[in-house]
Amino acid sequence: RVRVLDERGSELQGADFTLRGKQGGGSFSRGMQSMVTASGVYLLAIPSRYSKQYHEGGEGGYSFQLEISAGEAGSKTVDLAPGQLELTVSLTEPAELELAIGGFVGSGYEKRLDISIRRSEDSSSWNYGGELDRSSGIKRISGLEPGEYLAVLRLADAPGES
Repeated sequence: RVRVLDERGSELQGADFTLRGKQGGGSFSRGMQSMVTASGVYLLAIPSRYSKQYHEGGEGGYSFQLEISAGEAGSKTVDLAPGQLELTVSLTEPAELELAIGGFVGSGYEKRLDISIRRSEDSSSWNYGGELDRSSGIKRISGLEPGEYLAVLRLADAPGES
């Protein structure tokens, strides 16, 4: 069961789906047929060839993703948890995050400070992208999915320190 929403939270019609999978060094990609319920929910079936690996928790080192495409509304690829049966996806414009480090300029730490971010619900994937403007202490990171993020300010060891 997949709900596809636009940036206003309304159900999107006309979405296409592609199942992507990986195992070891190999991968596959397969378009999926869908049915749409009266409430606008898409019903998809995992191809029988991969059903056991999908439903039994990624047996054999498999991992799966679903790519959703909806014309001008855009597209998105999301990771699927083993055996996942429901998914809601919002196709929204990418967001830009602007972070300002107070007291940065003139602190003496301009070359040693940096900021990384991660989505609040994801404890493992840190984003070190974006550029920190060392003359203002502002870092901009673009191309993000809208949502809640955790930002961490780090002080790197000075050259020659350990």
